[in-house]
Amino acid sequence: AAPKARVSKDIHAWPVRWGKITSPGTHLSMTWVSLTQNCRTNWLKKTRCELKGSLSLQNTGSQRVGPLQIQVFLSETENSEGGKTLLKELRAGNLPAGEAKEVPFRYPMPKGGTASGKYLIAVIDLSQVDNAENKTLIALYGPVP
Repeated sequence: AAPKARVSKDIHAWPVRWGKITSPGTHLSMTWVSLTQNCRTNWLKKTRCELKGSLSLQNTGSQRVGPLQIQVFLSETENSEGGKTLLKELRAGNLPAGEAKEVPFRYPMPKGGTASGKYLIAVIDLSQVDNAENKTLIALYGPVP
């Protein structure tokens, strides 16, 4: 089956709403636009893989939101019950009301490592941004082919 960007599952360890957060004046959504894994094998038969993609952020609210910081995790499962590893933190800056932006993501896997069969989970903690209580925005992609 082809991997899909999803916004409908629940992650039990985080207080979440998948794909969309709504708080006074802030209506923010985040989805994976693209994700690829490219692997190369050198003449010594050592494989090196790289993840490359982008996330789309959209603020349909009436107030600016930010600065935004996105944490990207690699997970064995599509929820928090499996092991997860923080791959990278992305800075998305401020997002004015009514605007959208794409945030590029690139991560070279450790030598011999692969993301195949695993899930990427992008997380924004909005409690630091707009004084929201326990609001976490999550976008899931996977499984990675």
